[in-house]
Amino acid sequence: MQSRQNKKEKLFGTDGIRGVPGKYPLTNGMVFKIGASLCRYLYYNSSEKSRKLKVIIGKDTRLSGDRIETVLTDAFTSSGIDVCLAGIIPCPGLSFLVDKFKADLGVMISASHNKPQDNGMKFFISGGRKIPSHDEEWIEDIVFNNLIQRPDNLSLSKKGKTENINNECRCYREFLKSTLNETDIRGIKVCLDSNWGATSFLAKDIFKSIGVQVCSINNSYHGENINNPGFMNYSQLRDKVLETSSDAGFAFDGDGDRVVAVDEKGRVLDGDDILAIMAKYLLDKNKLVKNSLAATEMSNLGLKTSLESIGIKV
Repeated sequence: MQSRQNKKEKLFGTDGIRGVPGKYPLTNGMVFKIGASLCRYLYYNSSEKSRKLKVIIGKDTRLSGDRIETVLTDAFTSSGIDVCLAGIIPCPGLSFLVDKFKADLGVMISASHNKPQDNGMKFFISGGRKIPSHDEEWIEDIVFNNLIQRPDNLSLSKKGKTENINNECRCYREFLKSTLNETDIRGIKVCLDSNWGATSFLAKDIFKSIGVQVCSINNSYHGENINNPGFMNYSQLRDKVLETSSDAGFAFDGDGDRVVAVDEKGRVLDGDDILAIMAKYLLDKNKLVKNSLAATEMSNLGLKTSLESIGIKV
């Protein structure tokens, strides 16, 4: 495929495509064109040209999610690709399902921690991995150069199928519970702030099912309130932890791929704090593989310095 030259158009930001529904790039026509371009990308990359391709679509609670889901589904099925609708699910859950059901692509309809009026799309390729940046550029080439014609081997009569797999999401619950292994946390008390997002029912149900006492706030599918007063505003959670004498509190963003903790004294623990606590705990239990921790480039130098001082390689 030809590469774009001297073009300024960009669709992808730091994590997928985001915008205001009804405005570029989230107009119905543009969403359909993005979906059709993704079809072209999938067919081009498919090693088995005769195999039926499958896409899983999930979403957070935003009111505009249903419309984007409908347009994307039409784009995929019109090009002969089957679509599985996971419904409202945390972003890591969608990644899990893409791997579990060996899907060719996953689309998470979400604007993450952004305000309720925004929305967007995040993409996962086979294995549940985030789509690589060079593939994002390739998809932009397809979109902006209008390279979305159907593959020669695809008949218009081969419309893709659509099925709901909401009930299949229970396997994600079981996976999360299995990560505890033999750890028994029954009887502790936690506060959860789901920010009216995708973890609203899932988080409290999982904690309760393993014997944890749960105090939950902002925990229903009210997409008009998602991330309100804001994922980075911990005052409600901190107050609730102290009021209920809870052992810990956890706040999730709208699509559930970020978490911040509050300890029993109301102190906020960010991602680096959580990584350090987990790494030291596993080191003490002789369960930290190769005495190493993998972190992102966003982690603070203090995390590296602190852990290396106790023999953990970052």
